[in-house]
Amino acid sequence: MKNLVLLFTFLCLGIQQITAQCSPDVTPPVPVCVGTLQRDVPSNTAEFITVSAADFNAGSTDACTPSNELGLFIELAPQSATPPSTTTLQLNAAMAGTHTVILWVVDAAGNVSTCENTLQVDICQATSALICNALVMVQLGINGTYDLQASDILEGGPYCDYVNYTVKLDQTGPFVETLTLDIDDVGQHLVTVSNGINLCWGNITINPGIYNETCPQLHVDIATPFIRPCFAGKYYVNYANGSVFHVADTYVDVALDEGLEFTGSSLASVALGNNAFRFMTGDLAPGASGNFIIDFFTPCEEEVGITYCSEAHIFPDTICSNDPEWSGAIVSVTGRCEDDQVLLSIKNLGNAPTSPGLDYVVVEDVLMLTGQPFNLPGGGQYDLPAIVGTGATYRLEAQQEPGFPYGGVASVTIEGCGGLHPGLVTVFPTENSNPAISNYCRQSTASFDPNDKQALPVGVGEAHFIKPNTTIDYMIRFQNTGTDTAFNVVLVDSLSAFLSPASIRMGASSHPYTFSIDQGNILRIKFEDIQLPYQSINDAGSNGFVQFSIAQIPDNPDGVQIDNRAAIYFDFNAPIITNTTQHTIGTQFLESVSVKEETAGLPQLQVFPNPSSDVLYFQCVQAYPEPLNFTLTDVLGRIVMNKNHVTLPMTLRPEADLLKQGMYFFQFSNGSGLIRWTGTIQVR
Repeated sequence: MKNLVLLFTFLCLGIQQITAQCSPDVTPPVPVCVGTLQRDVPSNTAEFITVSAADFNAGSTDACTPSNELGLFIELAPQSATPPSTTTLQLNAAMAGTHTVILWVVDAAGNVSTCENTLQVDICQATSALICNALVMVQLGINGTYDLQASDILEGGPYCDYVNYTVKLDQTGPFVETLTLDIDDVGQHLVTVSNGINLCWGNITINPGIYNETCPQLHVDIATPFIRPCFAGKYYVNYANGSVFHVADTYVDVALDEGLEFTGSSLASVALGNNAFRFMTGDLAPGASGNFIIDFFTPCEEEVGITYCSEAHIFPDTICSNDPEWSGAIVSVTGRCEDDQVLLSIKNLGNAPTSPGLDYVVVEDVLMLTGQPFNLPGGGQYDLPAIVGTGATYRLEAQQEPGFPYGGVASVTIEGCGGLHPGLVTVFPTENSNPAISNYCRQSTASFDPNDKQALPVGVGEAHFIKPNTTIDYMIRFQNTGTDTAFNVVLVDSLSAFLSPASIRMGASSHPYTFSIDQGNILRIKFEDIQLPYQSINDAGSNGFVQFSIAQIPDNPDGVQIDNRAAIYFDFNAPIITNTTQHTIGTQFLESVSVKEETAGLPQLQVFPNPSSDVLYFQCVQAYPEPLNFTLTDVLGRIVMNKNHVTLPMTLRPEADLLKQGMYFFQFSNGSGLIRWTGTIQVR
């Protein structure tokens, strides 16, 4: 009973203190302006457009007066000594240009405060004729809805914002400014657009996005815009129920890279050990989604250029498939560095044996070391021979069981064992094809471009080679480097014709967003009311990003180049154009030959073409008249070819010389046995 009395006393004291602050009320409101407002006006000066004080208010508050009871007034600069009585302004063509508008905020006690806005008035010659896009594709967002507006359908123009454009679907129901689409609208429809005078019609395809109607399916995505030694960073985790089923008791396990220090999170976590943490995400209704942030710190002593890989895994992670070709086998790979040795393993997580004909490859940096078939019983495991760590980056890639619901390949990469060859982890794909698992790898940098576009995998070599049908993950980063708060940020990405817009899967982001696919291949991402502060007042808060994945169109031929860049719009400012990402499609782009000069002062030995599938040429850049002995051995040290008294240039034809697939080591020596050049050859 004593505790109850004390609690009541504290509550009463709290109420008295609050009342005292507002009686009398001498504290002015906190004004919050939109910053920039743009309006179109007709070219006829006799026609006016109205803007209200509420159009310039972005959430002004007061300690004693509710926000919806604050008085809002506006005037054109210069500012008056006392509040004006005007709550609206009339705009026409004579006012075209830029104006400063003062927003006055008045509370119930008569306290006042002001803030400034920029009003941009543009003359717009509206057209009464409407032109609708014949074929528009949109995709339901991560919450299972999409807000359709006339701007999604209209093309041509100009279409001025003072005209009321409305839409309706399939000639049913009333015309509305915004039509919210959901899972019931998936499919093809006829859209009608009206401006009150004329109509136009267009076809729209509404894609279900991430919805699965076969079984419960959860999605997770993790990403960070940058990692810098001696700086704090944030991982952003987005999760969603991508099915039409209710899923109970969900949770996300996040395994941070062992080189990063966990410092906190926006959602309560449970430490699991080994730098792993569990986040309870609760029951998820169909289409429900959420997000949380993980704070981390990168130790100052870490080298710049190290790649950090973290993983998010949402549970329950149901795997379902109606594909009769899938046996139930699930190929998985693991790798670790132990005592400066690279230890790689292939596992079958399923209960059925793997199909015959599956194989694996091991890549050292970008050099294929070996490729072998494997066959595992249900629950079986194969441990590859240990590799002495030399600092090279090693990647194990194993074919997935045919018919596996998510396709892809199983892969693992080990960096920094016995040394460090940085920058080679993200050359190849690192993302998991299972939507319930998200692997994200990023190389640390000393600095970064705040407005750019990045792609994973990076690809091999200067041409950024990737294989056909490889999914590409894009990240667009942006920063408000201006002098005022950005209230709306729009990203426009004209996707390459060699990518499949219908396959887009939107992922992690720094802020909530909506997206659409216009004209078949234009991805438009909108961060509405983002209120992004500018850099000089909040450097960390001025940054944002979004990540999405997209598949190639099936079986792009070798040599196809996929280029992509994006335009970033901050409110009504001119767009910032990002860098261009580049990928080249190839089926044989890994280096199959390496050469080492064993004697100082020798001319360079060239082996080409590299890669090659049928013939190799050995040639010196300068004449080398001395006869040589050529020896070729396999990985077990057995001599498979020995040629004496050869001269350069020399030709090797693997098929004609009956060489089986695998790795070989070559050696050129002179008549005295002095070794001149050595190297490796990968025969496919």
